[in-house]
Amino acid sequence: MSVLKDQVNQPAFLKKLPAIITLSLLVITLYTWNQAVNSSAYAYKEYFDFRVREAITSIQNRMATYQQVLHGTRGLYEASREVTRTEFREYVFALRLEENFPGNQGVGFSLVVLPDQIESHLSAVREEGFPGYNIRPEGDRDLFTAIVFLEPLANRNLRAFGYDMFSEPVRREAMEKARDTDKPAMSGKVRLVQEYGEKEQAGFLIYIPVYKNHLPHDTLSNRQSSIIGWVYSPFRMDDLMEGTFGEYSNDLDVKVYDGEQVNVDAIMYDSSSVSSTYSQSNQNNTGKTLIAKQPIEIAGHTWTVAIRSLPSLFTRVDTDNPLPILIVGTISSLLFGWLTWLLITGRERALKVAKKMNIQYIESENTLQAILDSSAIGIAWGNESGEIEYINQKFISMFGYTLKDIPTIDQWYIRAYPNLNYRNKVITQWSSMIESTNHDGSHLPPLESEISCYDGSVKHVLLLGSWAGSKLLVNFSDITDRKKSEDLAGYMAQHDALTGLPNRILFSDRLEQAITLAKREKHFLAILFIDLDKFKNANDTFGHEAGDGLLKEVAKRIKECLRESDVVARMGGDEFLVLMPKLEKDEDINLVAEKIRFVLNHPFIISGNNIDISASIGIAIYPKDGHDERTLTRKADSAMYNAKQKGRNRVSSFLSDDS
Repeated sequence: MSVLKDQVNQPAFLKKLPAIITLSLLVITLYTWNQAVNSSAYAYKEYFDFRVREAITSIQNRMATYQQVLHGTRGLYEASREVTRTEFREYVFALRLEENFPGNQGVGFSLVVLPDQIESHLSAVREEGFPGYNIRPEGDRDLFTAIVFLEPLANRNLRAFGYDMFSEPVRREAMEKARDTDKPAMSGKVRLVQEYGEKEQAGFLIYIPVYKNHLPHDTLSNRQSSIIGWVYSPFRMDDLMEGTFGEYSNDLDVKVYDGEQVNVDAIMYDSSSVSSTYSQSNQNNTGKTLIAKQPIEIAGHTWTVAIRSLPSLFTRVDTDNPLPILIVGTISSLLFGWLTWLLITGRERALKVAKKMNIQYIESENTLQAILDSSAIGIAWGNESGEIEYINQKFISMFGYTLKDIPTIDQWYIRAYPNLNYRNKVITQWSSMIESTNHDGSHLPPLESEISCYDGSVKHVLLLGSWAGSKLLVNFSDITDRKKSEDLAGYMAQHDALTGLPNRILFSDRLEQAITLAKREKHFLAILFIDLDKFKNANDTFGHEAGDGLLKEVAKRIKECLRESDVVARMGGDEFLVLMPKLEKDEDINLVAEKIRFVLNHPFIISGNNIDISASIGIAIYPKDGHDERTLTRKADSAMYNAKQKGRNRVSSFLSDDS
């Protein structure tokens, strides 16, 4: 009776088993598919964020470079008693604006003219060969300014000659800010006077104040009383942005807005004709559209940069298609449920199809195995006992380890992280994330680490962990190339492309650090400002290629004269700066400067040509010549010009300039 009862009651329970198995497998399939979708979305977001950072950095670097042009122009005024129109024109012509600084419409100087100086000012300019010159717009004002220099003075720029920018509110706000802070100041969105109604672009200007030489401008009142004018540059936005975002610029839709408001009136630049309101119609065929909005500050003024991904962006990211996982997993789930139903419906039928079921089961597992092994990312999982149960083919090809090499998690840590301190750091981080997610089965946060491979190489890897019951499944994404690209971009932003020396930005940072250390340890430091004599003649005689080779050899000779702790940087053109961060006595710097001058006097053999040059060197010493980076650099520059004026090919200190 008991056997009969069991036979009667058993089918009622077993009838539910196929549905339970099918639902369970569908849940697992959806979980795995969701992991693949999230992994792809994360890869797209990571690449998009990288491209956004790259675009923002490109804008900031380009604007920083253009501000350096204005700083150099201001230096022309600080180094001269009076700058003539010819000197200004030759200086700007040497910059080769159109070739080296796209979007920069020119470099100019706007002169402060008091009401009682207008007549004499007009007469002086008209006598220079401009009989029709006048200050525009006319009218009574407390203060006038006039654009007296603007190079190249042709085409569009002729429309700006004599214009009083101080009379226009947006420009005036930037000019006053530059004057009162002694820093570069950028205007808001304006219509440049160079525009004449055809293909107009949004414009803006950057100003740097110029004060009377030898008069203090350390306070607000001194700056306002000693201002003589502003060096400035006008920019047309579309011209400025051309080529900024590199060869993959078509991957992004970039819009730049003036200020923090994102509206039609504030738009400065639009890389396409698409509206700033992003709709579903703008999405690519995968339904993904990524958007970023970031304010950036340039010369004391804020721009808002809005960036939207375009369809071509996603074609550059190598990700797995999660759809096969969903399809195969769903089919497998239904198959297992159907097979369970067949087993339950009758022992006889089950016996007949047992062999077929076994074959189908093996094929299903092989299909799943094939999916895992064809994955573009490494996959591994382990159990609670610390054993590694599975690694896929991508894991083996990525790191070179097989299960025989790393049978346990402890062995993996030892092989992957041979440095004990770094290993302990990674284990601590990973264990903390496991502990915080184990109770609820949530995903582990991404973790970047450096993993040593079987052949001794090191890869930068992004780890993504997720729980599957009691097992921890880990995805390994190789980001080595991305890290190299980021490191290279950081290096190029701080080094001169021709000589490989630090540029002005990195040199200023090193100098500020050295000054801080010198203040704390109370020792001397010095900087040398080196300008090559006769370089222009050599460049014109033997060609630019020979000139580039000469600059590389000059950099090499200077470095050979210095200590390992010293820093040499190229400022641009034929100018170099040297930082000696720690000196025992002042005489040491003179010995080094004379040594550099001596080695640069020796002939250079460049492409079979014998080239003779020399160097004029200026010295400034902390703390007696200045207490900050800007003052020391300016005084070293001044000392160098003193050496030039005394006949070149000599060393001059700032104190000797004053004596």
